[in-house]
Amino acid sequence: MNYPVLTTTTLALALALGAAPAALAQQTLPASVSPSAETDTVDTLDDAADDAAIWVNPDDPAHSLILGTDKTAGLRVYGLDGAERQMLATGRLNNVDLIQGVATGQWSGDLAAASNRSDDSVVLFSVTAAGAEQIGRFSVGPEPYGLCMGRTDAGPVVYVAHKQGYVQPYRITDPTDDSPEALKPAFFDSQIEGCVHDGEYDRLYVGEEVAGLWAVPTTRSGLADGAKTLFYAVGDAAAPKADIEGVTLYETGEESGYILISSQGDDSYHVLTRADAPQPVARFRIAADARAGIDGTQETDGIAATPAPLGADYPQGLLVVQDGFNVEPGVDGDGRPADDMPKAAQNFKLVDWRRIAPLLDR
Repeated sequence: MNYPVLTTTTLALALALGAAPAALAQQTLPASVSPSAETDTVDTLDDAADDAAIWVNPDDPAHSLILGTDKTAGLRVYGLDGAERQMLATGRLNNVDLIQGVATGQWSGDLAAASNRSDDSVVLFSVTAAGAEQIGRFSVGPEPYGLCMGRTDAGPVVYVAHKQGYVQPYRITDPTDDSPEALKPAFFDSQIEGCVHDGEYDRLYVGEEVAGLWAVPTTRSGLADGAKTLFYAVGDAAAPKADIEGVTLYETGEESGYILISSQGDDSYHVLTRADAPQPVARFRIAADARAGIDGTQETDGIAATPAPLGADYPQGLLVVQDGFNVEPGVDGDGRPADDMPKAAQNFKLVDWRRIAPLLDR
């Protein structure tokens, strides 16, 4: 992989800063989309569900899996129908990500990683059609919250976002090794969590909860902290509202697609172009579908997306979001919206990408 000159990356993102407010001003109210399905709930009414990752079944995409973290218990595995398939009691897992088709020389397969707040560690899993299996664990610094993974020429990298405001990358050559190589970190002024790696642009996107979305150049030795750029800031009007939580990619080509973030402060999701200088193109909320008996989403933490066709129900891919304020399904006879139903344990909502795509052409 070719690593770009850092000044070029910084310049392109700086240009985006000037254009973003004008684009945002054109859209004053978020659009509305409805969920297609929802997962089974976690087992407690506490704040438990947090982040998700999507495993694409290469042999039968309609039977792909969703990995969801439970901050009180471990890792839950769901089918695309939302039914829970597996529960691994591995600790207070916060964020999860995965890379398919890993081949390091020492190990090959589909690799998932999750931040574990029970013992300040990262737990590694092998993922197959049968589910997830823990294969490794390594210790990290205090309070690992966010986590994402990146595919590089030198092997997969796990980026751990700590509550104290720094991202520490680790290169994984053998998932069973409990002492992976630590790479150069990046530092922020306040709490961070959501992140996603874009290998084509050699860039890590990091959500600083009260500030906005950062782009941090990645190199073979880690993160180029001095060249990071805050290019999509928290603000008024149509800007994202704190906390900035989940961050994910929807890739349509080698260098094209979209960046999505969850704007927890106004229960919305922002979509930006995946480009050298990302631009905001849409924002939306997920509203209740009274007929289907599925409530909307509020206070979302983690999100995950894939453009892969996942059978007849999701031919253009899928967005999965955590619902921070889930309510009992269904509506009563007077057509009362599902958001008025009694509170239930948290879960994840699934959104057919075909419901989002029309917003991007406006």
